[in-house]
Amino acid sequence: MLVRLVGPDDVPAIIELAREMHGEAPFYRDLTYDPQKVEDLCRLCLNENNWLCLVAEDKDGAIVGFLAAVATPALFGPDIIVEDLAFYVRPQSRGTTAAVRMLRILEGWAPTIDAKRIRMGITTGTNPEQTSRFLNRFDYIETGWLYTKIVCPLPETQQ
Repeated sequence: MLVRLVGPDDVPAIIELAREMHGEAPFYRDLTYDPQKVEDLCRLCLNENNWLCLVAEDKDGAIVGFLAAVATPALFGPDIIVEDLAFYVRPQSRGTTAAVRMLRILEGWAPTIDAKRIRMGITTGTNPEQTSRFLNRFDYIETGWLYTKIVCPLPETQQ
């Protein structure tokens, strides 16, 4: 498994992976999927120093996962916190080294930009217990909860 920085030629693959992630995620699949928004995010990763986007390639060179993160100042001062925006590995590649390698590279990048924290979220509703155990293995600790209220659900006929 090869993990590397995203390149311009990877954008179509990330758009497709994001579409798969969106469709798999119980808490996101009823929201609009916009491939242009994903492409814009990729461009930020390619052009801004406070963004990081990684891809995982299998032995055949197919992109099977991606991680996108941004470094931002903390609310209370100038300290930098790295926050993930997306961390996804295709179901058939889960259990490989893809997620571990992407996470390790993220952890290596954070100190180079003087980050004090890395914050990983579990918001998709896809395998939350398994994802929590995975992050705990790498010394991530639960620091709170995230609550969601659906204020404008899709009509019953569209769900």
